[in-house]
Amino acid sequence: MTKVQQILKFLDSTQMFFLLISIPFILVVPYIFKNVYNIVEETRINRPDYVGPKWADFLWLFVTLPAIAIGKYLTYMTFNGFYHRNLPIKYQGKIRDHKIEKACENIFKAMFFALISVYGYYMVVKQLPYDSPIVGNGSWHNYFIDFPYVPFYPSAMYYCMMNLSYHTESAIQIVINPGNDFFEMFCHHTLTFMIISVAYICNYHNVAVICMLVIDNADTFVGMIRAGIDVLPEMMSFSIYLVLMASWIYTRLYLFTFDLLVS
Repeated sequence: MTKVQQILKFLDSTQMFFLLISIPFILVVPYIFKNVYNIVEETRINRPDYVGPKWADFLWLFVTLPAIAIGKYLTYMTFNGFYHRNLPIKYQGKIRDHKIEKACENIFKAMFFALISVYGYYMVVKQLPYDSPIVGNGSWHNYFIDFPYVPFYPSAMYYCMMNLSYHTESAIQIVINPGNDFFEMFCHHTLTFMIISVAYICNYHNVAVICMLVIDNADTFVGMIRAGIDVLPEMMSFSIYLVLMASWIYTRLYLFTFDLLVS
């Protein structure tokens, strides 16, 4: 069975939906980046003294992308023995191996997003010359003062590149080892890559960091739940789930809906 046949076998009605969503975006990507390039060049010409995002910053992916892959591998080597010993005996053979691999990936996911959230908060958000509406009493309008020549810190670049690397590495992995959610996850990771890339290079990087922080902190708890669902006591998993729900309600419903509407 070829790789294409292996992927197409997962094309049920749900996955077809995500494929149909992805196709228009993929088709217009060259047009989008052509216009983005023109915007970036015009921004540079109008203020040649401004130090901000550069196309060359994406070369950092050659460093951060292998770092993500190595981090996942080391996490697997560290925790796979634990799961072999503690995973319920009902999981055997390839199913057991798949469960262990996914659990280790989610341990890495939880650690990665916990660390990058702390980094983004202290090294980007706290460094900006105004309060954030997410973790302070600031206004969303602050992020667009003097736009597109907004404050730029190298830490914002590192944060964006690490996020890009995570989604890129994940997209590569699902192509190498496709699962029954292939089209859904491929859609998620590729569109996320495009959104972060465009936001970064077009000087929306500070807003992008805030938006990613909202998502990243929740992904920490998602990773914890998925990593522990088969090996942790039910009450502990449920407690983590409650924290996840609280995070979603506060950050996504309250801050991103209510606060944005009234500001």
